[in-house]
Amino acid sequence: MVPPIDLLPEQVDELWPRLAATAARFRPLHLVLGPASTFAPRTMTIHLAVEGDVEPLTRLRDQLRVAPLPQAERWPFVPHVTLREEASADLIDQSLGAFAEVRLDVEVDALRLLEHLPRPEGGRNWWRPIASGPLLAR
Repeated sequence: MVPPIDLLPEQVDELWPRLAATAARFRPLHLVLGPASTFAPRTMTIHLAVEGDVEPLTRLRDQLRVAPLPQAERWPFVPHVTLREEASADLIDQSLGAFAEVRLDVEVDALRLLEHLPRPEGGRNWWRPIASGPLLAR
């Protein structure tokens, strides 16, 4: 919902309660992930489209964009779940066909703060949840 940003630990400690309080004003979101899609040729990605409670998801995202988090965006917000960045055109075509019928119903009941970490043994970096705030409104 918010692109990665480098923050000092004290900035996270100050920011997280505000973000969690914002999340608590929203009800859990029902989302449908799929089918596969792409932003090619603009960016050569493979992702799952997002449907369902997109309007409240967008409002939540907009309300989470508080300083020191970035306000401006390079691209308009399009809810999606990235499966692969920098894919070849052939892989994109294969994936769109293979995942054309994929539909996953998910319930989003919390906002999670993730920390980006390098893998100790090398390879791709990973994300570790470090805080969670429930979506509470009914």
